[in-house]
Amino acid sequence: MSVKSNIGNRFQTAVVPVKALAFAKSRLADRLNAEQRIALSLNLLKHVLGVVTNCSLDEVIVLGRDQQVASMADVWGVNFIEDEGRGLNQELKAVFDCLSEQNKSCIYIAADLPLLCVDDIEKMIGMSNNCEVTTICPSDRDSGTNGLLVPAGSALRPCLGKSSYAMHKYLSGLLRTKYAVCHSVGWGIDLDVSSDLDRILEIQPDFGDRILGPTTNGDISK
Repeated sequence: MSVKSNIGNRFQTAVVPVKALAFAKSRLADRLNAEQRIALSLNLLKHVLGVVTNCSLDEVIVLGRDQQVASMADVWGVNFIEDEGRGLNQELKAVFDCLSEQNKSCIYIAADLPLLCVDDIEKMIGMSNNCEVTTICPSDRDSGTNGLLVPAGSALRPCLGKSSYAMHKYLSGLLRTKYAVCHSVGWGIDLDVSSDLDRILEIQPDFGDRILGPTTNGDISK
């Protein structure tokens, strides 16, 4: 595993994990075919990379298994680390451990946040007091976690899955560390199931044309 060298105590690295495209968005199979689900995953990643590369983050790492994902990371000028298949939490732990050894603050960001914007990232960093306080960004729908900022030196690691928002608060308590909670529409809505898609289309009616339309079709260019 290779990442850039540390340049400061508050160096901020975002880690964006991407599920294997062969299994992408399987819970949307009632609305989209396999090709459309892959295109959706890549276009959501493109959107998130467009956000994280235009804010105050120092470094971005994409964690994935597919060549298309690696190519997109290269196009956007961010680092790519290959997922070794140990499961999401173990993969994130390995990356966070490596970054922590370099005194870097780590920020997990879900790859499927269609309404995420630069202000959401900056709000999270602001609430963390410039990466001094653990900050959790919960999902609106399933009590999950769509963003997690872990200050440099903290032993907290992502524990994603069912009710992970409560789990991250619980683990912060065990470690006797302060935490903040960052709510926003951009952090709160991830795209996993049919009801998510309906809600997003209500908020942004052109979402289908931009992200699901045939012209996008998984294009990795900026």
